[in-house]
Amino acid sequence: MRKGALYCQVFEHFKDDIVQGRILPGEKLPSVRICSENLGVSKNTVLQAYARLEERGYITSREKHGHFVNASYNETPVPFIKVNQVKVEQLKVTDVVQWTLDALSDKDIVNVSAAVPDPQLLPTSFITRSLKKYASHLDEYSDPRGEILLREAIVRRYRERDGRWDADDVVITSGALEAIHIALSSLCQRGDTVLIEDPTYYMYFKLLRSLGLNALAVSSHANDGISISEVERALKKEKIAAILVQPNFSNPLGSVMPDEAKKRLIEISRKAKVPLIQDDINGELGFDGKRKMSLLNHPDSDHVIYVSSFSKSFSPGARVGWIVSRKQAELFKQAKSRLSVCQNVPVQLAMAEFITKGSPERYLKKMRRELSKRFLDYKQFVQTHFPPGTTMTCPQGGFIFWVQLPDNYDAMALARLTRENGILLTAGPIFSAAQKFKSCLRFNFAFALSGKYLAALQKIAGLINEVKVER
Repeated sequence: MRKGALYCQVFEHFKDDIVQGRILPGEKLPSVRICSENLGVSKNTVLQAYARLEERGYITSREKHGHFVNASYNETPVPFIKVNQVKVEQLKVTDVVQWTLDALSDKDIVNVSAAVPDPQLLPTSFITRSLKKYASHLDEYSDPRGEILLREAIVRRYRERDGRWDADDVVITSGALEAIHIALSSLCQRGDTVLIEDPTYYMYFKLLRSLGLNALAVSSHANDGISISEVERALKKEKIAAILVQPNFSNPLGSVMPDEAKKRLIEISRKAKVPLIQDDINGELGFDGKRKMSLLNHPDSDHVIYVSSFSKSFSPGARVGWIVSRKQAELFKQAKSRLSVCQNVPVQLAMAEFITKGSPERYLKKMRRELSKRFLDYKQFVQTHFPPGTTMTCPQGGFIFWVQLPDNYDAMALARLTRENGILLTAGPIFSAAQKFKSCLRFNFAFALSGKYLAALQKIAGLINEVKVER
C-alpha cells in the first residue's frame, strides 16, 4: 500500500479497486475483521477507511449486513478548480443576481438552477394545519430570541452527543441569510475582510457589499470543500475578521468537507482567534440519511457560529432560520431586535409542532430517496447531451450540482439565451467574488426530469453550441 496514514492507505487501496472495476457496484467489501487480518492493520484503521469511502460516496453501509459499493457508483471526472486565493475589495453584484431572485416567483419561468426544493416533497399539509391552529397568536410579539418551544425543539433535533449548547444559545431568524447578516454585522467592522469559499453562494456577495466588507476567496475542491492549506496560509498572511463556510453539501458544488478537514479548520481558526461561521442549510439532505458532522458540536467550538434554516428541507415559505453561539447569543439577540424585533409567532409554533410531532424523518427519508434517484437522471442527461469534455460534481446530498463545460464555452451567454427562452439557469461567474468560472453552470435536480424540466434541459443542450467561442 501507499505511504501516509494507515487509514488513508486502506482508503486508497479500496478506492483504486472500485475505480478500476476490480470491485463492482453492489458488491460487498470484506468485513472489518477480515480486512484487518488481510491487510495487517487494526479494526479501527479499517473503520476509519470505510467511513471515508462512505463519506466520498464510493460505498454505503447497511446495518448488520456490512459495506457495499454504491450501486449507482460511476467514476465521473469532476471539475478542476485551481487552488489559490483572491482578495476582492469593492465587491460587484451583477443584475443577473437580482433577476434570478425575481424569477423565483414567476410561474412562467422554468427553474433548472435556483436552489429551491420540490413542493411535492415537503410537509406543507401538516404545517398548514398547524398554522391554522396557532393563528390566534397573531396578536402577540415573540421573545426576541424566538419562541422557547421552537428553540428547544431545535436543540433536541440538532444537538449531537458532544454538543454543549442549549436553547439560550439559539436566536430564531428570518431564514439563514438574516442569521449570517446578524453574525457578520455583529462581529465585523466596515473595511474588514471575510474569508469565503470560491465558488460560493452568490447572495453572500450582496450581503458583504451591503456591510462594507471585503472578501478573501479561497478555492474549494469539487468533492472535499475549501482548501485547508490555503485557509492556513491566508490566516498567516491576512487580517481576517471571520470565516464563512458551507462544509456540508455546499452551494454551488455540493461538496462535503471530510471530518478531519473540519476538525483542522476548527483548530486553526480557534488558534487564530477568528470566528468561524458554518452555514448548514443543506445539512439534513445527505442521501444516506446520516447527518454530517457539525462544526458546532465539536468540543473546541466556542468560537463557532452555527446557522441553518428549514428552507431547503421543510418549508421555504416559513422563512424560519436560526443562529447558535455559546459566546455571542446575547449580542445576536440584540442585533435581531434591531433588524425586525422578532419572528412571526404562529409560524414559529407551527414549525415547533412539526419538528416535535410531525415525523420529520419520514418526510426527509422520502426526499432523500427521491433526490438520489433524480440526480442519476440529470447526471445521465448531462453525460449524454452536453459537449465532450464536460465535467460535473456528483454530490451525495442536497439538490444542486456544478457543471463545467469545456473552456471555449461562455456560460453567461448561455444563461442569457436560456433567459430569453423562459428558463432560469445560473452561470459560474455570479458564484465567484472575482467573477471566475466562466464556463461553469449550477443545476438544481430537485424536480423530476420530465415534462417542462426535461424540455428545458433539452433546450439548453440545443443552445450550448451557440455559445461556443472559436479560438
